[in-house]
Order: sequence, then C-alpha cells, then structure tokens
Amino acid sequence: MDDRPGKNSPLFAAAALFGAGLVLRSLKPTRFDLPDDGDVPSESTGHRKRAKQVRDGLAKFLPDNLFHSMANPLFGVAAALVTLRVLDEVVDEREKMF
Repeated sequence: MDDRPGKNSPLFAAAALFGAGLVLRSLKPTRFDLPDDGDVPSESTGHRKRAKQVRDGLAKFLPDNLFHSMANPLFGVAAALVTLRVLDEVVDEREKMF
C-alpha cells in the first residue's frame, strides 16, 4: 500500500486554507473587534512617552478585527503549499516529496 499523499493533495489543502482565510476575512463579528484607543493625551514624560509613541505607531498596522489577523497567515501557508508543489514538479523524480 502506498502511504504517499496524492499528487494534488497539497493543492487541495492550499485551496482549503485559502477558502478558510477568505471566510475569516469576510466575517467581521463585533466580538472580535480590537479596541480603538482614541487620542488620549498623555501626561507621561521621557521614556514612557516615547514608548507610548512607538506603541501607537505600531498599532496603526494592526487590523481592526482579529479575524483579519488570523486570515493572513492562512493565505501565506496556502501560497507556500502551492509553491512547494510547483517546485516539486521541477525536482528529479526520485527526490519528490509529493
């Protein structure tokens, strides 16, 4: 019995991961909304003020809903699986993984 996965199984897995990412990206339950800190004036000085500025600057790159942050890695893994499968076609027959 051959234990190797099917030739196209990485592509099917990539499609499933990509589809799950699309579903997560399209759903926006309010329970998973990240809080908006607003512009609260700071009374901090020195290194605390600088730390707050850095934190607020980094927060601009975060998604507004946690489902978006869970979907992005799924897209990356799906792309990696497709890339692996395509590169596997180029490799010598004896060295193929899939």
